Amino acid sequence: MDLFHDDSWATPWRSSEFPPEELPRERKRRFATKPGWRSGWNGHAPRFFQYHTGMAGGWPWGYFIYRTSFGSISDPDWAAVIAKIDRYCYASMPTAENCGLLSQFSFQPNIHELVREGYRNVIVEDPNLENASTDTIRKRHVEWAEGRGYCHNLGRPRFDYCLVLDDRSIRSILVSSEPDDKSHSGLVGYVNVIDCDFDPNDPENDCSELYDGSFRICLTDLFCFASYCEDLQTREQQWGDWGMEHPGNVIYTDGRCSIVEKEDVFLCPPKYSVSSRAYYPEFSSGVTITEAQYYERQRSNVENSQSK
Repeated sequence: MDLFHDDSWATPWRSSEFPPEELPRERKRRFATKPGWRSGWNGHAPRFFQYHTGMAGGWPWGYFIYRTSFGSISDPDWAAVIAKIDRYCYASMPTAENCGLLSQFSFQPNIHELVREGYRNVIVEDPNLENASTDTIRKRHVEWAEGRGYCHNLGRPRFDYCLVLDDRSIRSILVSSEPDDKSHSGLVGYVNVIDCDFDPNDPENDCSELYDGSFRICLTDLFCFASYCEDLQTREQQWGDWGMEHPGNVIYTDGRCSIVEKEDVFLCPPKYSVSSRAYYPEFSSGVTITEAQYYERQRSNVENSQSK
């Protein structure tokens, strides 16, 4: 079970670089001999690629996405949300022309294509999860992984950090601008994330009582978060429940660091950067808006257009 496959996929994942009969150690040796990987598997190979392809279930990579809104969200709207998530992920992945978030991806031939073709999410649509709680989703996800012999708490997005799309996050994604919006005038929604390694009943848990192991990621940060998951486990990067001592707050993270926002944040500026806001809040551009503010803007725009 070294290469991941989910029964919900109508078309099994296939890649010429990942023959299913090849053993993991054989794959490591083969990649180490590729031109451009001159320092071997533990050298110039990007850590994201190296880490996830080196363990069971790590490749193809991606998220589990749980739907928890059925009655108020139509199936066409749900499909549109999943498609937009994919567009944002692909837009922020490294390419041969633009190495994207991680400059280390520029050193290896074909690494960009391998990362892009390896992106594959598992979508969970179970009406029994209507308005499901954080604890319910976390328990179900951990039981799923452990029941199939996969380890969590190793820093892999598919098993450690599942995405949860509820009513509000779905609406925020539906009204989000597109990732290729060159005007940068639109706004960007978010996804809810559950840390499946967090145990609220652990007596040694020293987190705030108001932190339940859930947080948010802006659409623009989905790939960035996945690429830093390993660092969260090794403690090379850390974020926690700082600022969660008061009710009405929620954590936003890009995997490198985190900030605390009010729960009623609905959309963020297109150039919203958790890292820049964490380190240089006085220089961060744009402001977040609530759902009420968004719809008030829409109403005003309609009225203005009608009066012209």
